Amino acid sequence: MERPLQYNVYKGMGAAFGAVQFNLVPAKFGETKDKDEQGVIFLDITSATGKNVYDWANKITFALGLADQAKLLHAITFKQELKDNDSLIHDPGAGGPNKGKIMKSLTLVSPGGWDKGGILTVSMKDGDNSKKHSVPFAPYELTTLRVLLTSAISRTLGW
Repeated sequence: MERPLQYNVYKGMGAAFGAVQFNLVPAKFGETKDKDEQGVIFLDITSATGKNVYDWANKITFALGLADQAKLLHAITFKQELKDNDSLIHDPGAGGPNKGKIMKSLTLVSPGGWDKGGILTVSMKDGDNSKKHSVPFAPYELTTLRVLLTSAISRTLGW
């Protein structure tokens, strides 16, 4: 199966804006050591450093597994913000010696109301270093993301 095209949202009109790319990696069946693997969506996000100039060297990558995809889809569909206790939290070192070393979070808020769109923010803390990138989504871009997430969930499982 070929890899799907990525979905991009670029907002390059100032320092408060950025870009996000969504890349779906579908489920794999018996390709590595006869083991089946669930798919994932890799979200890469960065800030704009000028008009239509993005700082990809300082991007944050956030892996959206099945549960994350479902939670984000639910938030968009039912117009519920993902923030505070409802945000997506990842510890890439969980279950190992690097537990708690790097922490990532994803929020989706709609300060002006859902009819005006939303703001997707991903932050990362690595020891004393932290970074945060935000990208505003127009309502139609949230609709596109909702449709893609609906499709991605079945592809993540290979159904």
